[in-house]
Amino acid sequence: MSRPKLVVTADGRDVLASMGSVADCFDNALAETFFAMLKTELVYTKAWPSRHELKMERVLLHRRLLQPPPGAQPSGQPQP
Repeated sequence: MSRPKLVVTADGRDVLASMGSVADCFDNALAETFFAMLKTELVYTKAWPSRHELKMERVLLHRRLLQPPPGAQPSGQPQP
C-alpha cells in the first residue's frame, strides 16, 4: 500500500500529519477548543520549572472549570 503524498512530504520535513479523517472537523472542534483554551490559559502564561508543576496546575484548572459558577442553582432545583 502506497503512502499518501502528504504523509511522505510531512515525514521528510519532520512534521506530524493530522491524525483525523475526512469529515471529522465537527467531532474534533470541542476537543480542539478545549486544548487551545488550556494552552492559552495555562501553558503560555509563564515558564514552568518542571512538567510536574505544570501538571499540578492543569489539575487545579480542570477542577475550577468543573465547578458551577457562583450563585448557580443545583440541577433539578427550581429558580426562585
